[in-house]
Formats: sequence, C-alpha cells, structure tokens
Amino acid sequence: GVVLADDRAVGVTLTGGEEVAADAVIIATDAPNAAKLTGQRISAEGRGVTTVYLAGPERLYAGPKLILNANTGAFVNSVAQLTNLAPDFAPAGQHLLAATVLGVSDLSDADLTARCLSDLGQLFPGKDLSKLRQVGIYRVRYAMLDQPPGIFERMPKNETPTLGLFLAGEFTESASLHGAMHSGEKAGAAVAAFLSGEAED
Repeated sequence: GVVLADDRAVGVTLTGGEEVAADAVIIATDAPNAAKLTGQRISAEGRGVTTVYLAGPERLYAGPKLILNANTGAFVNSVAQLTNLAPDFAPAGQHLLAATVLGVSDLSDADLTARCLSDLGQLFPGKDLSKLRQVGIYRVRYAMLDQPPGIFERMPKNETPTLGLFLAGEFTESASLHGAMHSGEKAGAAVAAFLSGEAED
C-alpha cells in the first residue's frame, strides 16, 4: 500500500511488509487496484478477453496483419499469426496463431477450441486446419477499462489530492496501450515538476 505521513505519500509497503521510502509515488496498475491502493473513486469496470493459441505446420496468411472477423455471429473477434512478426515464437517449421474471443468464455477448453476452429474455417476457406493444435488458453478477466459514454469526464487526473501521489494508467486517459503509455509520460512529467518545485522551496 501507499505509506502516508502528514497527508503526503512518502513510500510504499511491499507485499512482504517491507516499507520503501520515496519522494513521490506513482500508482501504475489497473483501475481496480489503483482504486484499492489510493482509496480514490476510480471507474474500475473492465472488459475481459479470452485468447486461444494454436500451433501448426501451415501459415494461414502472410504478412504482419491483424485479421478482424466481420462475419455475422462471429465467435472469434480477431486473429493474429504471431510467427509472421516473430518467427522465434514457434519451433522451425511451426507457426503460432492467436485467436481472440471477446469476454471471458466459460466454455471448456475443448469446446472453446472447437468453436475457434469453426470460425477459422470460415475466415480461411480452403486451408487445412486439421493439424492446428491448441497450445494455450488465457482468460483475462480485466483486459481493459470499460468505456461507456461519459467516462472521459469522470477519469481521474495524474495528480491526486494526496501530495506526492500520482496515477498512471489507461484509466486516466483512454482504454488502450496508447492511453496507458501517454498517461505514464504525463505522470512522469507531473512527478518531475513536483520534485523540482520541492527542490526550489
């Protein structure tokens, strides 16, 4: 947690109980944990995602592309042939594919894989998918911040009411990697300004 002294953040307490002193603290977590660590009201509703990783000897498509599934009633939202970007992600002669399903699927691993393969058959007609095998499934309950209408007016700033305590994460900017990185840059600049202002005092 955040260590406070005279209403100012002066460090953090690690999971093992050790305290680490700091001139400033940046909370760079997901929104639910940021709310828990700071006690601030932060919109913490999230969206989940399930990714099924499949390996096989055939590359389904060439090039560094993300395939979006626009078919009516699609189960798989997007597909990425990861070894097109990073051949070392699979042994020689093998290819790794990531099929992403929106939400956290409660299907069994076997049923989830079968549904993904069925959708891939529609996306890649004429391709032999019989040699694809499932090599991993990840169900991520909080993959990104939910962005209902009006959320941007409710997002917290990087600076908090607690002196020396700052926030960095998509929940201050937008639900995206870009939002998270931009928030981190802004939090870093805010800390630098805070520390330089203290040095001048």
